[in-house]
Amino acid sequence: MTSNIFISHDHRDSECAKILANALSKITLRQIDAWFSTDADEFGGIQPGAIWLDEIRARLKSSKAIIVLVTPHSVSRPWVLFESGFGAGLATCDVVPIALGVDISTDIPFPLAMYQTYKVADYVSLCNLMARILNKYQIVFDEELSRPTLESTISSLSRAMAPASNSEGKADSEMSSYDLFDSLKTHIDRRFLGLASQILDGNARMGSELSSKLVEYEVPLKIRFSELNSDQYITINKSMSLQDVFDDVFYMLESVVTAFSYLEAWVLRNTQTNIYLVVREVASLIPAHHIFVPGSEWEALALDAPYSAERSSDFERWYRSS
Repeated sequence: MTSNIFISHDHRDSECAKILANALSKITLRQIDAWFSTDADEFGGIQPGAIWLDEIRARLKSSKAIIVLVTPHSVSRPWVLFESGFGAGLATCDVVPIALGVDISTDIPFPLAMYQTYKVADYVSLCNLMARILNKYQIVFDEELSRPTLESTISSLSRAMAPASNSEGKADSEMSSYDLFDSLKTHIDRRFLGLASQILDGNARMGSELSSKLVEYEVPLKIRFSELNSDQYITINKSMSLQDVFDDVFYMLESVVTAFSYLEAWVLRNTQTNIYLVVREVASLIPAHHIFVPGSEWEALALDAPYSAERSSDFERWYRSS
């Protein structure tokens, strides 16, 4: 018997909704039918002639859960808050906020902030989310069988979250003055919090000491490839190694790089110090929170040639640019 799940989203995140809906369908062998209003499939979304408000209410009432996509587009959007609020009023419906490209500690608006928010930025976080959803629907989650779908889903979400550009290079041609104001406000809030975090840390040592006391936190990651341009976040916890972070970032870059190609085809760079992260053989022995400290910002870059020990002598390139 097919069960229903409702995906609440901003219309500009329609591709992300479609990617998640397809993933749920594949992983559950079509035991879950994920519905979202902008679905362009023949029998998906709101059908011609339908009363859209009645359709949305009916879909919400028939769903055991409502997934709320919280993105830079949808954060604080009245309609997304309305749908999640309607779902929260149903005794049989769980509200599941999913953060894509936003910081769960600062960007989730009230009242969504009252609910457990799931950050989807890498394979592990997506795996945990799917396990929780399937448990709600009493469906067994087989990670090994689901792995190909999970990996391709992370790669697709990373591409979908990259900012769209028109022929003149302007981001998001549909952006209104209201959207611009929200975008600017979000950017200022993030920069203020980032600056405050840097002042609190003082230096890398203090930041490392602080991070070792935190259970889990996030650091921003800019992906800058000619084929993939996106702003993401890396989730860091005390049990992670540097290699774990490399693996998580790889899943974000899977569409443009191959496995085991760190320092061969791509590299991570601290955007504040301009130091390249030149570590490979001992990456599994280094705690991630000693490197990716709170307040730090990182960038994934394509290499023009594989790294070699001789290249370390290029001080300007590998250690700092000024």
